[in-house]
Amino acid sequence: MEWTVEQQRIVEHGEGHALVFAVAGSGKTTTLVGRVRHLINHGKVRPGRILTTTFTREAGRSLREKLAEYPECAGVETLTLHALATRIVDRARQMGLTDLVIGEEHFSQRLFGEARKQWLADLTEDDREVAARLRQMTFKPRVLGG
Repeated sequence: MEWTVEQQRIVEHGEGHALVFAVAGSGKTTTLVGRVRHLINHGKVRPGRILTTTFTREAGRSLREKLAEYPECAGVETLTLHALATRIVDRARQMGLTDLVIGEEHFSQRLFGEARKQWLADLTEDDREVAARLRQMTFKPRVLGG
């Protein structure tokens, strides 16, 4: 594959995570597959330790299909960010860290409240202005498409 300079930098990125934002049709999926293959083929990461995420199910389907073209990528997991968040909350509930259940009535409001409470607890005395703003914030549900 012929990579652009930017794509090559992403594919061969050194240590740590690589976060990439680019416009539609710019080759993000192809570049991500190249990055995954590079990590696996250079012995840096086992396929079962790689998680790729997408914003949409359609993008996830496309990414899974492209990864499936390369046998070395067997075991790489692809999830939407929503599916990942659901797994995290479910696992936290199983571990006894929360009693939140995604989909239950007022889930978002409870999650917001718990997050705000934790954030306030972590603030220092120097963060008085932030704390004051946080205390004033309220959760306002938004209906999509309505």
